Amino acid sequence: MSATPASDLLRSEHRLVEMQIDDLLNSVKHPAGDIVSDVRRALSGIQRLSQPHFQKEENVLYPSLRSQLPELLSQLDEQHEYVREVERHLVELIESIEGRPDERQLAELIRFSIELCDVIQHHIVDEEDQLLRLADARLSQEEQTSLAAKMKELEPLICTTGAAVDAERRTVNLRAK
Repeated sequence: MSATPASDLLRSEHRLVEMQIDDLLNSVKHPAGDIVSDVRRALSGIQRLSQPHFQKEENVLYPSLRSQLPELLSQLDEQHEYVREVERHLVELIESIEGRPDERQLAELIRFSIELCDVIQHHIVDEEDQLLRLADARLSQEEQTSLAAKMKELEPLICTTGAAVDAERRTVNLRAK
């Protein structure tokens, strides 16, 4: 039995992220109760998955293919930054809401939530249709297995990096509200 390729590990993580963005979309499209708490909970789930996932991509897969696919990887790097930017805006908005959101806050909460879901889904589609398809074609089974092992080794270390610690702080701050 062969080991799971790195590209398949990332695809499986994409499915988990998609479940979380579906939860966020459901929270704003069909609010039931406290929409701010529901968005906070869904966003925390996205953060717990996306930050380590981005680190695996940026520190393991992307470097292995950057020389072969510089333009594509530059585009995917920019998408990661845009996801982080929209996420920061949503976090700041949630932190600014005291009590029930007013009309403007509610509209922004819905808009930023939908924007975050859209940019993440767009990124997943780009990555799977382009990068992971090319990785499957260009990387040998041995290279894929080696990258998957590096990703798994990175998992316990991710929580000690600045980005992951910052993401966890924001997640904790969101839970505390």
